[in-house]
Amino acid sequence: MTDRKPDIRRDTKHGARELASFVVGSLPLVLALFVTGVLMRSGFWTLISLLAGFPTAFLIMWIFARHPTCDSCGRVVRQKSLDTDLETGKLSYYCPSCNIRWITDLNAPGFGTGGGL
Repeated sequence: MTDRKPDIRRDTKHGARELASFVVGSLPLVLALFVTGVLMRSGFWTLISLLAGFPTAFLIMWIFARHPTCDSCGRVVRQKSLDTDLETGKLSYYCPSCNIRWITDLNAPGFGTGGGL
C-alpha cells in the first residue's frame, strides 16, 4: 500500500447542506408556534409545542448535518469534527475511500469574519 498525498478539492455544497438542515429543522418550531400562537391563541399549548418542538428541531438538524458527505463517492465521512486547512483557514474533511481532502467554503473559527471565499 502506498502512502500518496491526497487530492485537494473544494466542496461548495457543504454550506448549503448545513443551511438546508437548519431550515428543515426549524419547520417544526415555526409550524407549532403558528398553529398554537396565532390560530389557537393558547399560551398553554404554545408552551407545550415549544417543549416538543425544540428537541424535534435539534434532532432533525443533528441527523442531516452531523457528518459531511464525499461529493465523489457519496460516502458519509465519519469524523467527530471538521479539520482546519491552515493554508486557507477553511473547514475541511478527508475521504479515505477516494483519498481526497475536501475543503469547504466555511471559515474555521478564528479565521476570517464569515463564510464564503
